[in-house]
Amino acid sequence: MKHEHMITFTTNPKKNQSYEFQAVRFKALLLLSSEGQYLARFDAPKTGWTHQILCNINTLFNNAWHYCGVDAYLGELQVGYFEADK
Repeated sequence: MKHEHMITFTTNPKKNQSYEFQAVRFKALLLLSSEGQYLARFDAPKTGWTHQILCNINTLFNNAWHYCGVDAYLGELQVGYFEADK
């Protein structure tokens, strides 16, 4: 079931072995508003991020963020987004 205020993670679950993702999978997950304001940081799990772990942590995100939109980054690699409600 899709939650209406979830970040869409663009990591491909079948391509988690891509060079770009492997290079950042142990970096902290940074959440920024669509305007670039810092919202939150989540340290990587000991085993590193996977697509499934990223999707599972959507429950930790502040529902108020749906008003500003969110961009998710591992290092400098954008791995997800949520467009603000209009």
